[in-house]
Amino acid sequence: MKSKTRIEVGKMVQMAVLAAVIIIMAFTPLGLLPINLVLSLTLLPIPVAIGAIVCGPSAGAFLGGLFGILMFLRGAFMGADLGPLLFPLNPVAFTVVCIVPRILEGWLGGLIFKALHKIDRTRVASYAVSGFATAALNTVLFMGGLMLLFWNTFVVGYAEKAGVSGGVATVALFVLGGVAVQAAIEAVLCAVVSGAVSKVLVRFFPGRGKES
Repeated sequence: MKSKTRIEVGKMVQMAVLAAVIIIMAFTPLGLLPINLVLSLTLLPIPVAIGAIVCGPSAGAFLGGLFGILMFLRGAFMGADLGPLLFPLNPVAFTVVCIVPRILEGWLGGLIFKALHKIDRTRVASYAVSGFATAALNTVLFMGGLMLLFWNTFVVGYAEKAGVSGGVATVALFVLGGVAVQAAIEAVLCAVVSGAVSKVLVRFFPGRGKES
């Protein structure tokens, strides 16, 4: 019983630290490095992935939700990122596209790790793949939500201003192509950093995976 209590307390401490890291990163250049007027290199999936790996899918969902809420606040009330463009168009849709994909990325990242770790003989690959997947899911789910909820009100017009017109496939490929390099960099960084940090944390704080 004491051992279980220590494990749970350890998880709470780890989640609190990771939540603090997410908050700091969200409001400093440590988490969002501007690329142009619209896009930023997003490093916040790293602590989300660490939480999902070390503490489980539920922790990943919680930390992802915090990530999403902070992105909503930045966009809606601080005029950051795509907020000034999307929030006035549809506040409800903007809230959904900021928060829901981030909850899902943390939850799915944790599930991916749990599944892979059972068959990972290297005891290394599952950490890196889960980190990569968490960051990749952040991009895929966010962009998917953006195109689903803001297709007519933003996406098509954005493409047309860039001189791209045509069918759904043409516009979608243009939008996704514009974030492909950024997404790849984010995913690789998350794989390396979150994988290494999570491996160390699991070694010193055993008991990972008890949470569902």
